Amino acid sequence: MAIVNGRLSPRAFKRYQRLWSLMASTLADISWLAAKSTADAERFKALGSRAEMTSTVGSLKFEIASQNSNLKEGERLHQEWGERPVWVAGSTRDGEEALLLKAHRQVLARYPNALLVLVPRHPQRFDEVAKLCNIEGWTLSRRSQQQSVTAQTQVYLGDTLGELAALYAAGSVAFVGGSLVSLGGTMCLNRLR
Repeated sequence: MAIVNGRLSPRAFKRYQRLWSLMASTLADISWLAAKSTADAERFKALGSRAEMTSTVGSLKFEIASQNSNLKEGERLHQEWGERPVWVAGSTRDGEEALLLKAHRQVLARYPNALLVLVPRHPQRFDEVAKLCNIEGWTLSRRSQQQSVTAQTQVYLGDTLGELAALYAAGSVAFVGGSLVSLGGTMCLNRLR
């Protein structure tokens, strides 16, 4: 269970402090708490939310305009890539890409035209991940070099900044990095095509 866009006013915090044990046991069952502000996150933690499960994400209502443009770009990319299964592995960490490429081999055994969109979390690793793909013999296209995704492309490297949401929107299945190397993360359905 997750709390997304969580807000806890100072006034509500004072009221909930009186029920600290109840709040602590309730918050202990939360897998992820995405607070609107750092102050909200601190208040939730003071009531028992685990620090490693608490993040500050800002107000999601301000993301709606950019989300619409990301959805449009994702749809455009999906149409450009054709009717093929697309899965997106974003915010990947060191050590995860090799595991995800191994998983992609298994996906290709069942869906030979599948495309893996691979987006490392840290820009300084873009070239390293491209090199890994080349060494392992993958047919690779790089977004930063404006290389087209062809029918032969097996891996599309999202090696640009600020485009992860659009790349997620282009896929049918999304993997959020960090879970394969004990940093938190999740596998989720983005949308079915």
